[in-house]
Amino acid sequence: MITFLIAYLIAQFVIFKKNDFNMPAVWSWINGILLGVVFITILAVGIHFPVFSSYTAITMGVWAGVAIVGLCALVLFARDESQHDKDPIFYSPWLLPIYKYKSSKNDIDTHKAPTLMLISCCIAMLLWGIFTTVCIKPIWVGVCVTIVAEIAIIQLSIYLIYSGTARREGVEDFVDEGVVK
Repeated sequence: MITFLIAYLIAQFVIFKKNDFNMPAVWSWINGILLGVVFITILAVGIHFPVFSSYTAITMGVWAGVAIVGLCALVLFARDESQHDKDPIFYSPWLLPIYKYKSSKNDIDTHKAPTLMLISCCIAMLLWGIFTTVCIKPIWVGVCVTIVAEIAIIQLSIYLIYSGTARREGVEDFVDEGVVK
């Protein structure tokens, strides 16, 4: 099973790299369905087996979801950074909206999926930390995860806002005034 998983991940990377760091729509749907099945299976196994408590089932489901969505977001960020010279991304001073210049269309589109995915992972960690604080003793475990999630949200927001401002200043002379507003 692990050999199959590793082979599948390698094949996905090859497809992703071959298509200029873009996943074809068919493969995106297949991967989404497989990830949904994995998430539901983990949650079902945790709930239906008497070895696990309901807390353990929810914990496994939340962390599987955070891992899946977080890895997808990191791959999208890596793709955006690798294509930054051709298709730059600009973050507004308030984090959202986010714009990406598409050189193939010579136009600007909104591009918020990776950022929203990472923020949703941080929020899921935050909610899980609160849930853990309520459900188990010692409560410091949940408090620590909650603090880490808050720090991650703040650091991510500051980084993206700063990088967007720095990138925007680099091309300000070439951008129309209507686009900046």
